[in-house]
Amino acid sequence: MIPLRLQIQYMDKKLVGLITVFLLVFGVFMTYIFARQSGGSLSIRANQSKIASCPNSFLFATNVDSNNRSETVTAYVRDDASNGLANLAFQCTSTLGSLSPDNLVTNKMGQASFTLSSTTPGVATVSCTLPCGLFSRSVTVKFN
Repeated sequence: MIPLRLQIQYMDKKLVGLITVFLLVFGVFMTYIFARQSGGSLSIRANQSKIASCPNSFLFATNVDSNNRSETVTAYVRDDASNGLANLAFQCTSTLGSLSPDNLVTNKMGQASFTLSSTTPGVATVSCTLPCGLFSRSVTVKFN
């Protein structure tokens, strides 16, 4: 007959072996499930906060009633967390006058400034198009 102490050591080794086999099989199973759900390959998703948010982006003009022939307008492009987005290209349009430059790119703070010029008196409304769509907000400058 085998002494009780040796029987316990033998059973402990079996238990450790069974737990090791279980963990290996479980790991292979979970890898298969996750790989299958992501289209057959493991993937890393982009950080969603780097997408422009139209509700959080806005335009700002320093003087909305201008006696000058030009006015500086600044666009602030932000993500869903209201962080400025750098190096984002977009375009703006005006109902009166012209914009310079035509194509804008944001700086590291998510800002892009341009000049609105008009020789004709009237009200200019500036709107910008971002990847998220048309700005929901516009700025209006009155030229006297």
